[in-house]
Amino acid sequence: MTAPTQALAEWVCELDYDELGEHGHVMIRRSVLDWTGCAVLGARHPAAGIVAEFARAEGAAGRARVIASTQVTSSANAAWVQAVMGHVHDFDDSGAHPSSYLTPTVLALGDELGCPGREVLTAWAAGFEVSSRLASALRLERSWHTTPVYGTLGACAAAGRLLGLTPDRLRFALGIAASSAGGLMGNFGTMTKALHPANAARAAIVAAKLAAAGYTASPDVLETSYGYVDCFGSPDSSLAALTAGLGDNVRIDMVPPAIKAWPTCSSNHATLTAIEQLLACHQIDSAEIVAVDHYGAKQPGTGSLRFREVTDPLQAKFCLEYNIAAAFVDGRVTLDSFSSERFARGDLQNFMTRIRRHVVPGAERLVITLADGTCRETGLAGRRTLSGAEVRAKFDSNLVRSGFGLDGAAIAAEIDTLASRPDVRGLLGLLTAL
Repeated sequence: MTAPTQALAEWVCELDYDELGEHGHVMIRRSVLDWTGCAVLGARHPAAGIVAEFARAEGAAGRARVIASTQVTSSANAAWVQAVMGHVHDFDDSGAHPSSYLTPTVLALGDELGCPGREVLTAWAAGFEVSSRLASALRLERSWHTTPVYGTLGACAAAGRLLGLTPDRLRFALGIAASSAGGLMGNFGTMTKALHPANAARAAIVAAKLAAAGYTASPDVLETSYGYVDCFGSPDSSLAALTAGLGDNVRIDMVPPAIKAWPTCSSNHATLTAIEQLLACHQIDSAEIVAVDHYGAKQPGTGSLRFREVTDPLQAKFCLEYNIAAAFVDGRVTLDSFSSERFARGDLQNFMTRIRRHVVPGAERLVITLADGTCRETGLAGRRTLSGAEVRAKFDSNLVRSGFGLDGAAIAAEIDTLASRPDVRGLLGLLTAL
């Protein structure tokens, strides 16, 4: 049996765009569109401004353009800056946030190299396959953040594909990238969380370019002793799962990324879905709520929803109580829920004192008690995600909110026809036409 690192490298290099199927093609374009809207919006965030200025001061020469700006730099720097933009509002796709390390990688490197749109999309799918398989096979120890752990190697696969690496060279690239993987959940609720996909994207391009130049690493980094799985994975991780069914189907077709409905940590979303459904059925005045009891099989989002009290809006995205408060007090959770102005009013923080978490296996539900003793109850069965026209509406809303005046219709059309384009430079031109 071919070892996992070799098998994945060979598959990445041999993948053909047509193997992805029409549904897979649509899912890639959907993710690229959603991320693009999030990144243009995120370009206004102070964190994006800091990293963009840092990259500018580094003075790296190159031909990769940074979206929503006039900045031109190296592909590694462009991917790094754009990945921060796409993730800083936590409005990008959920799970391990694949779009936030894959899309900036393939757009920056594709812009620099002049790669055909079809090849850029194929590289995206190849990277998604690798990172998705890592997520299925690996059980992370302790408090590693999945995005940079899976994403560094996934983005490296995408970068290696665009650079035309041979399977042997791609194995070296994955080995180099593996030594740059990692990010701590202790940085959730700070600007540094947005650096996690950014560091993954930059490390991926650096690793692929080093391998192309002859740099070496372990060619079997996934399975070798003291390698990637050995160090990141717990004892119940499965090397066999890394390649199970490889070539029979593609992950982008089977389990595409979920598109977020709310700009907050996805561990909040089952609860927000339940509240949305509850408010659709009952008129509930938040002033009449005396208690909100959240029952779950475990603490929701253990590790990610790490804050019970919050001191700034970034922390609020990782606080279950704040999200519940915003949903009831304002009737919805939006980008404005996490603005400095909304946060400073303090009424959501006051409402948070009425919320209690309970660990009750098999009884996932939300119970609201009103001042007159009435109780309203709803289950926590699943979470709402966006599809179809909703994804386009989110993209349009983010572009309008950004205030850059970019042509959303033209950008969406360019993404929709990217497979037939000679390169991605037309798309980058629309995204930098300020």
